[in-house]
Amino acid sequence: MGSKLCKLFEADVAGIQRFARCGNFSQCVYLKNKTYRGCNFVVDESKLPPRMPTGRYLADVEVTYESINLFVLKVYFMVSRPEVKK
Repeated sequence: MGSKLCKLFEADVAGIQRFARCGNFSQCVYLKNKTYRGCNFVVDESKLPPRMPTGRYLADVEVTYESINLFVLKVYFMVSRPEVKK
């Protein structure tokens, strides 16, 4: 899982690097038993995958500590683009 997060972070998908502006992320290293924080994240629409289709999406983010499932975030979002006619 950590390597997938690192790839997203390095590619700055959806502007995810901005999540770390006021947090404690300094590089793409995720250690056990450490709390990571970020704040004020707003998706940068210009950094979404270029062929991501218009639609409504749901992302389930599970947060665990050791083997204990602490909570699940259900993030709903919508991608909409203006219709271009040729």
